[in-house]
Amino acid sequence: MQNGLMYYLAKDGKWKNIGDYIQSVAANQFMHATKLIEREDLCDYHGEKLKVVLNGWFMHYPKRFPPSEDIVPLFLSFHLRPNVAKRLLTEKTVAYMKRYEPIGCRDMGTVEILERAGVKAYLSNCLTLTLGMTFHRHPDAEKGPVCIVDPLRPFNPKCCLRALPSMLLHPVLAIRILMRMKRQKGAKVNWKTVLGMGAFIRVYSTLFDRSVLENAEYVTHAVSERMFSSEEEKMEYSRWIVEKYAGARYCVTSRIHCALPCVAVGTPVVFVDSSIKNFGKGRFGGVTELFNLAVTDGKRLEAHFPFDTDNPRGLIDMNTKLPTTDKHLKYVRELSEKCTEFAQRGGE
Repeated sequence: MQNGLMYYLAKDGKWKNIGDYIQSVAANQFMHATKLIEREDLCDYHGEKLKVVLNGWFMHYPKRFPPSEDIVPLFLSFHLRPNVAKRLLTEKTVAYMKRYEPIGCRDMGTVEILERAGVKAYLSNCLTLTLGMTFHRHPDAEKGPVCIVDPLRPFNPKCCLRALPSMLLHPVLAIRILMRMKRQKGAKVNWKTVLGMGAFIRVYSTLFDRSVLENAEYVTHAVSERMFSSEEEKMEYSRWIVEKYAGARYCVTSRIHCALPCVAVGTPVVFVDSSIKNFGKGRFGGVTELFNLAVTDGKRLEAHFPFDTDNPRGLIDMNTKLPTTDKHLKYVRELSEKCTEFAQRGGE
């Protein structure tokens, strides 16, 4: 019986969320896989039994679930959105999942979805919380850059149009930020980026000092497929991204697979959540307690964490010491134990 590892092709063939591969990097700490298999093709696999951790989001094509009988699954850090669950949780799929219950879920929203379908489930949290086993915070990270990762994602076109005056009022700042965004390898800077810049400046300046916005290193998880010639290159790029976060002073992000790796390696992080784009209630249930949270309504950022600053306006600056937590360690222990046992399991 071989150890397998999932990879993920871009649905549009052009742009890929590298967060998928960060999850695979976490799984491969235990699996040391000898075979890669595409998530959407699990149902087509036939051959020697293949052990695969089914972590992450499922899936673009729900009708292609469940996996074939030659796949030996470990359901851990499994995630469903309500709109997909309606199509994925057929009578056949529910019967399949009940064979492997209880299902370890990435969030409480998925736990509730599965339990309503009659499948026993529990909160395992995300496997990326184990990345601290391989990656470690750099000794000089407190002098490193502030990383702002995909900050425009919480804003919809309506918010962007309303905030356009903010960009016109701060043209120099807007240009400097756009130039910094363009430096990111594989970054896509276009008219949508420009349109969202006003909303970014207006909203983020209510919590962060201008010096942060001006001097941050801007990172994106949305990368072009043309950057890579193999799946291993995507894995290597994902490892490079995690190392970048390990060397950051702190990170500010709207990406869950930036926030959780930061928690894993001990880098302070502010996760920006939005009521504007809602992917389903419960999506972050059991997850957001692990990091500093800031919520936006498209007009301002409201901090949900304590921080100390000497800035008279109460803004977070480059030198603000943000808190971290060790609440994730209870999940790390259980995730590690389950993955280690699964990876070492012999033939059945």
